[in-house]
Amino acid sequence: METRFVAEVGSNHNGDIRRALALIREAKAAGFDAVKFQMFEVRRLFHSSALDARPELLGREKMELPSWWLPELSAQAFDAGIRLGLSAFDVSAVAVAHDFIDFWKISSYDLMRTDIPRAISRQAKKPVVASTGMSSMSNCLEARYRLHALGLVDLTFLHCLSAYPAEPDACNLAAIDAMQKELGHPVGWSDHTASVEVIERAVWRWRSAMVEMHVDLDDGEGMESGAHCWSMRRAAFVIERTRGTVPDMLARSSPIDGDGKKRPQLCEQAEAEWCADDSDGLRPLRMTREKLHAHP
Repeated sequence: METRFVAEVGSNHNGDIRRALALIREAKAAGFDAVKFQMFEVRRLFHSSALDARPELLGREKMELPSWWLPELSAQAFDAGIRLGLSAFDVSAVAVAHDFIDFWKISSYDLMRTDIPRAISRQAKKPVVASTGMSSMSNCLEARYRLHALGLVDLTFLHCLSAYPAEPDACNLAAIDAMQKELGHPVGWSDHTASVEVIERAVWRWRSAMVEMHVDLDDGEGMESGAHCWSMRRAAFVIERTRGTVPDMLARSSPIDGDGKKRPQLCEQAEAEWCADDSDGLRPLRMTREKLHAHP
C-alpha cells in the first residue's frame, strides 16, 4: 500500500484566506494526498489560569481559522483534487466543520479526551486520524477502545514525537510496526524533524501508512514556520524520492529506528504537561494549572 502524505498547514495561513487557498493548491502540486488545517479559539483552548500566567498565548488569536472560510477551503480542495482534513480542538468546531471536510484529526494533546470523539460520532461517520505523541502503548489502546465504543472504526494512528523540532535519533520509528501489530489499524508517522532521512526510513523501512508533514509556502513566512516545518519545495522533493526505488541501505538499522517500545520520550515531558484535561477539554492538565497558580 502506497504511503499517503498529509500536509499539516497548521496556522501558516497567517489569518489570510488567500494564503490558505494557496497552501491547498501548493500542497497538491507538491504531491500531497491531503491537506489539513486546525480550528480553535484561544479562549476555548486554554484554561484561564494559563492565559493569566502566560498572556502571550492570547497572541495566538490571530492564528485562528474563521468558520466562514470552510466553504471556500472545501471548494478549493475539491477543485484541486486533494482531501481536506481538520483538527477540531473543541466540540463546537465539529458541528460547524462537518459538512466541509473529508476526515478528522485528533491531536496528541487531545488523544485522551472523550468529548471531541463523542461529537464526531454524532455526525455521519468520517475517517479519523489520531496522533499519539507523549503516549504509551496503553494510552493508544485505551484511545482505540474509546473510539471503537463510539462506532469510530475507520482509524489511522500516527506515531509522533511531540518536540518542536524533534531530534531524529529520538524518533523511535520502530514503534510504527509495534503499534500496527497491537492496534490492528494502519499506523503512520507525524513528523516534527524536517529530516529527509526520517521520512525515508518511516516509509521505506517501516512501511508507514501515512506521513504527516508540517508545511509552509516556500517564502517561509507562515506564523508556525520553523525548524520542524517543511517548505513545499523540500516536501515535494522527499515525496517524489520516497515513491522511487527503495535503496538497499534502508535494510540496515539506524539510531532513528529506536527499540520499538511505544512510550513517551524525555524530550516530550514539558509538552505533556500542556495536554488537554479530559474534565473540561482545556489545556493544560489540572496539575499543570496548579503549578501555574503557585508560581505565576
